[in-house]
Amino acid sequence: MKVISYTLVGEDIATKIFFESILKEIGKKQSLHFKRTLLWDFPINKNSNKQKVVAGISTMSSNSLIVKNADLFLFGVDADTNLEKEIFDSELKRIQAFVPPNIQSTYQEKLVAFCPVLAIEYWIYAVSRNLQSQAQLAINANNPLEFYGKAKMKEICYGKKAPNRDETEYKLKDALKEVDFETAVEMSFSFRHLYTMLNAFCTHTAVT
Repeated sequence: MKVISYTLVGEDIATKIFFESILKEIGKKQSLHFKRTLLWDFPINKNSNKQKVVAGISTMSSNSLIVKNADLFLFGVDADTNLEKEIFDSELKRIQAFVPPNIQSTYQEKLVAFCPVLAIEYWIYAVSRNLQSQAQLAINANNPLEFYGKAKMKEICYGKKAPNRDETEYKLKDALKEVDFETAVEMSFSFRHLYTMLNAFCTHTAVT
């Protein structure tokens, strides 16, 4: 099994747990083992300064790809508002611009930007079979997942609005034991973009 070294920079500990879980599952499908290189200091919640994350993307991309020669650099921040598809595309480009131009031009195939619409908890719900069985939300074209408020999604994911670190880790590791990507890509267009990019990376990696 091929080992893929990666660095992840995001807003909170929930983002870290989410990516560890989905990379493990994607790796199983692609015969890849994802192993983190540099450790970003994930805060417990999103009350941290987003500018710290933006600055971290700039410095960590250089350290990860140039110094550590990582295979993959994952980076992103939440949109915080409910974005239409066209606005999402421009927001994603803004996030991609946090990476220095020299890194973008040299390591483009190793860069994957992500942007959860509203919050990472929407993606967690979208991939989690356990959460969907516990809280069956009415989701369709006229009533998308992002229609539900952030407080509602946090209650579903954690059982409370403001969990501590231990509660966050325990709840999410349990929620993400079983994941369903096919449902998630239909439920969230922002997750669909991420999943498409990760699959493209894996396909490219498999032939190089």
